[in-house]
Amino acid sequence: MMDDPCILFATTMQNALQPKNAMRANAVAEGKYKELRTVQDADEFLSGHLHEILTNECRAIENEVQAMFASMASQEDVKMFLEAPTSFLAAACLTMNAVFIGKGDRNTFFNFILESDPTRITDLGKKLYFLTKNKLGPFDVYNDKLCNPEKLNKQTIYRLWLHCVRKHKAVTLVDLIKAYPYQEENLKIWDRFVDIEGKTTLNPEEYKQFRLDKAEEAKKNKKKKQGK
Repeated sequence: MMDDPCILFATTMQNALQPKNAMRANAVAEGKYKELRTVQDADEFLSGHLHEILTNECRAIENEVQAMFASMASQEDVKMFLEAPTSFLAAACLTMNAVFIGKGDRNTFFNFILESDPTRITDLGKKLYFLTKNKLGPFDVYNDKLCNPEKLNKQTIYRLWLHCVRKHKAVTLVDLIKAYPYQEENLKIWDRFVDIEGKTTLNPEEYKQFRLDKAEEAKKNKKKKQGK
């Protein structure tokens, strides 16, 4: 019976799943590797393997569907917050929903803003400010046990400035400085030198001197460190 095509196919597949002797020894010890002597043995192995493959595929699809619904729910929360007609309603929407920085919910807000026309978002400056707070009144904004919403990376702040301030004039430089005071210097530099395309073409002579001054400052700081 060992030359039966079904047995040969099942044996070949089982060996392919455990190509190394060490793997095969572990599989035998765990009862996953079996000697296939009869067509029934082969059928049981192939059926079990197919069942495992289909189960994993179904779980993967289930996870994708769950992620899709979670994303849709998150998008609805984002739209509700950003489309709120007043900052008071926006604050209520933000604190009523389960927002997690660690799960990327805050990035979803920023991506929505960056992919839309920010001039159509009422009180956008205040809404950006709200996203930097742990609490609004007595209510938590974020559900993470530990998080620091006050800090946002420089690249994201730059993209928000370019899109909302320079390109669309939906918020003011003062609005962004209020939301991200630790980036005030950079915000003022971008506002002085960076054009609507994100290139440093504004005030070229002043920008040239600015670069020279920064280079000189860097040299002095390097000498100070070497002198210590």
